[in-house]
Amino acid sequence: MMLKMQEKKFAKETEYFLATTALEDFWDITKPMLFLAHWCRRFSRKSFWEPLNGKVIGSNWSYKQKGDAYHYCYDFDERLLAVLGERLNSLHGLDYSDRYWRIMIEPWLILYVNAMYDRYVRLRMALDQYPNLTTLGLADESFVTPRNAVEFVAYIAEDPYNLQLFTKMLKGLGFKFPQKSLAIAPHFSLGLQGAPKGKNILESVVRAVESPFLSRNTIALKNSYIPRKKLLSLFLKTYGKALPLKRRVIELPPLEIDKKMRTNLEGLLPGENEFEQLLVALLPLDLPQSLVEGYDQIKKEAERSYPKKLRAIFSANDWYYDEVFKHWAANAAENGVQLLGAQHGGNYGSLVHVSSATHELKITDRYYTWGWEFPEFSSKIVPMPATKFICRTPIGASNEKEGILFSASAEPRYLFQFPFDEDKINDYLRWLLRFLESIPLELRAKMRMRLFRDDFGWDMGERLLDSFPDLFLENWDMTFLESLKNCRLFVCDLPATTFAEALSVDKPTIMFWDPDANELLPEAEPYYDELRQAGILYNSPEVAARAAHAVYEDVESWWRNPELQTARRRFCDRFARLSTNAIDEWAKEFKMVAMGPGLKKPSG
Repeated sequence: MMLKMQEKKFAKETEYFLATTALEDFWDITKPMLFLAHWCRRFSRKSFWEPLNGKVIGSNWSYKQKGDAYHYCYDFDERLLAVLGERLNSLHGLDYSDRYWRIMIEPWLILYVNAMYDRYVRLRMALDQYPNLTTLGLADESFVTPRNAVEFVAYIAEDPYNLQLFTKMLKGLGFKFPQKSLAIAPHFSLGLQGAPKGKNILESVVRAVESPFLSRNTIALKNSYIPRKKLLSLFLKTYGKALPLKRRVIELPPLEIDKKMRTNLEGLLPGENEFEQLLVALLPLDLPQSLVEGYDQIKKEAERSYPKKLRAIFSANDWYYDEVFKHWAANAAENGVQLLGAQHGGNYGSLVHVSSATHELKITDRYYTWGWEFPEFSSKIVPMPATKFICRTPIGASNEKEGILFSASAEPRYLFQFPFDEDKINDYLRWLLRFLESIPLELRAKMRMRLFRDDFGWDMGERLLDSFPDLFLENWDMTFLESLKNCRLFVCDLPATTFAEALSVDKPTIMFWDPDANELLPEAEPYYDELRQAGILYNSPEVAARAAHAVYEDVESWWRNPELQTARRRFCDRFARLSTNAIDEWAKEFKMVAMGPGLKKPSG
């Protein structure tokens, strides 16, 4: 007890230096070091920061607390949306509905609120525990405002922009610390950058070919996830009513921030606590340019690029990062055009905290899932064959194949959205290492580790090779499906798209993850329990490793077990639906939509 009191007294009296990011040029290592979170300490720089003996503050949140934070941020987002939409209507002389502004704003706003809340809680914890700390912030002249939602996503994954957020927060909380300049330029993580700018002759030709087929009964397909070779078949089977559109993603040029214009966005809400007051004060200058200075250009580009005569607009994921498409779709909906959405991620309908699924369900009139349904949205959900998996044929089990394919995942070091914070990623990495430690050496020698395309600064390859120097890291020269076909056994450690893809094509699969960290919806639990009973899904990396070892020599006998196959088929019918007549089913659905009002769910 006495020791803890002495530690608290030392913390209050000692001037610590707080590192908020991994930017070492913004550290003062002459003072005792505090690290705001593990994201500050890159594994590749371990030789530099380890001798500093700094303390990591972290968040120390339980899974329940992170779930509570998710719901708090979602509720705050809802309150902000209504007011922000009204202000933008006033700013641009418009009268759009809440739905229009939800389509335009929420893909950015929900991430912004989550990110800011996470950063705020961590900063407040550091300031409360170490009131005498100091830090080094980013100079005001280095601040940037994202051009659009995609640029924000690129920024928020990296250190410089997070340094900007921390600096602005500290200033907003009344603290003054030294600052210095740094150029901020995103690397466009996640493969989200737009297509090349400039005139596109091919696009002009495509648009000319489209024109004769456009009518009031047209369903425009944009980024549908339906394979190209099947789009023509769908077009023909619907007698031209399902019309694929090809458009580039248009990027805004860098614009000068109009601070006077943005004063109209001040004081959105009174704020119920310190965090809300802080965010409301910072939001006007953080709002993407596409909603303020560049809005008119986005609107004109949509009017120039997209058709007006339509029955419906169908897309799987252009609701997020294509600003021109978003305005076109949102404006069309204001004029009675139906918005049709389709699932594009494997954990929709399974996990509790998937805000993208809720967003898509709220903005669309009709929503196509890979098999699942929600009571809350039963009137608009239509289970259909997954567009992403059309043309996929069963692979099946084969003892003639060699090797284990392990598909690993990754999340940004900096939280995008609760509950996926850096503590969860560290736990995830520990589970991955536990599996590798438990798998027999002779079997690990046959393993191909396929890491996520973007490492986000976790240095996962380096971490894994540090513990297992002989581990084979597969590159992305081969597609995931090709790699899946060429292995004997697939292993997955997260409920994501890859596991649904593997099960849907009947590939022998072992899955494991922490059930506490991946909370399931009550409606989904029975299907996952059946996978556990069938010996496919495990709650422990050690048990999963033993199972992989046990079945590897004869995957055919194990995988063809009738009870296992029944569990797999039931799961896929609910969460990864395939059909040998997928295009016919989609053609029937689109022909019905093209007929107009009074839509009903397909029978059967």
